[in-house]
Amino acid sequence: MTVGSIAESAFRLLRHRPGAVLIWMIISLATSVGTSYAIVAIADRQFAAMTSGESEGSALAATLPQTLLLGVVTLMVSMVVCAAVLRAALRPGEGGPGALRLGMDEVRLFLLALLYIVLFLIGTAIVVLPAAILIGPAGSQAATLVVVALTLALGAYFYTKLSLSFPLTLIRKRFVIGEAWTLTNGRFWTLFAVYLILFLILLGLSMLVALATEREYFAALFQGGFDSEQAQQAAMHEYQVLSQGSPDGRVMLRWASDAVLGGLSAALFGGASAAAVQQLSTDHESLGETFS
Repeated sequence: MTVGSIAESAFRLLRHRPGAVLIWMIISLATSVGTSYAIVAIADRQFAAMTSGESEGSALAATLPQTLLLGVVTLMVSMVVCAAVLRAALRPGEGGPGALRLGMDEVRLFLLALLYIVLFLIGTAIVVLPAAILIGPAGSQAATLVVVALTLALGAYFYTKLSLSFPLTLIRKRFVIGEAWTLTNGRFWTLFAVYLILFLILLGLSMLVALATEREYFAALFQGGFDSEQAQQAAMHEYQVLSQGSPDGRVMLRWASDAVLGGLSAALFGGASAAAVQQLSTDHESLGETFS
């Protein structure tokens, strides 16, 4: 297993299943549009609560159930797409259009992702926050840098160590965590390098998209900084447009770019983890046909 072999396999879905990738992009588009309007509705309710005299904390608490529900629904959709990507890579003959299916595979992946999110939040609170407090007072620049750096480091480490649990869970039709963790032993840096390369590619594309869709915001940011009135107004552009009526060209362009990046991210990271499992696992019969 090499960085090149996994990275090359990650791009095969784009070449061999372009129709499926297009379907995943359409799902990503629908998710982006729905999320935007849901966020606007939640923000409207918060502003209405604060206008009526409630504190900011009370307004946030009042909309917490809706915020959590939005997060759960978004995660469910992402896991349906994740299962489809892994199915297209490892079981190309299964599933409907785009290798989509609603069943226990999707339920298991959703519960697995939810478990990892909860454990990551708990682990971050236990490890990161005490370290930040030791470095400096809350809100200080040093503490903020520590929180960001440690959170990114922990996230990258655990993502790499546990990423193979998703394709293995799909293959075995049961939760696979320990095997996924040990399977990366001795290959951690190879997997990390692949994920980092894919991340940097997508980050570069995201930056280009952001510069195209958020020109006013970045111009205000460079001129006046984060706290400037111009930057804050530019950051509120999408909310203001959607709360007043139909989306404008900038918002629709942002939705379209989210769709493309969402589909690419799912295909590349899912394809990479599927290829890694194929190359690392010795139980070839259970893996089935892959990447024909």
